Amino acid sequence: NSIYQYFNLTPPKEQYVVVLDPGHGGYNPGNGMYNMGAIGLNGIYESEVVLDISLKVADILRSNGVTVQLTRTREKDKSNPYDLEDRLRLAENFKPNFLLSIHANSFTSSTANGVETYWRTSQSKWFATTVHNAYLKQVQLRDRGVKQDTTLFILKGQSYPSAMIEVGFITNPEDYALLSTPEGRTKAAQGIAKGILQFMGIDVKPLDH
Repeated sequence: NSIYQYFNLTPPKEQYVVVLDPGHGGYNPGNGMYNMGAIGLNGIYESEVVLDISLKVADILRSNGVTVQLTRTREKDKSNPYDLEDRLRLAENFKPNFLLSIHANSFTSSTANGVETYWRTSQSKWFATTVHNAYLKQVQLRDRGVKQDTTLFILKGQSYPSAMIEVGFITNPEDYALLSTPEGRTKAAQGIAKGILQFMGIDVKPLDH
């Protein structure tokens, strides 16, 4: 219970606010281009993959009575925050109890694969671990571990647990097979949502989304 006491998580569970941050997708007014993130097999964009997963996670959380806000809800929208400071400011304006940034990995070699989750400060480690383990149990991809990274700007908030999950490598055939289909992304979203709900102490309704 100490982590709940630390973050003063005292409101009724339906009043919890979870902020989901679908990685990338921001509009750069300087060059008129969008940051699509990594490019995977068959030209798939990271920003599209993680937005779809994030929207599905939001649906599941809301069906379990949780208030959810997202730092963006559409692709190629000029209002999408490009600067990381703007993105964090937007997230914190929602007054989150929890924040999860959702990304997908890539590498020059197609053999690199698996899932890794990052936390910045020690009070977020258990949140990151809970989401990571629930996701892995759902998708059965390679476990690359839960790691500290003090450089991740979106995790800079100090008053709530936050983490960044890399849901797989879109440059790896096995991971791509999951992340490139609506069914696979639904499965991914179910795992992430289950981890968030478990951490919040909410009994998970059947994940039929």
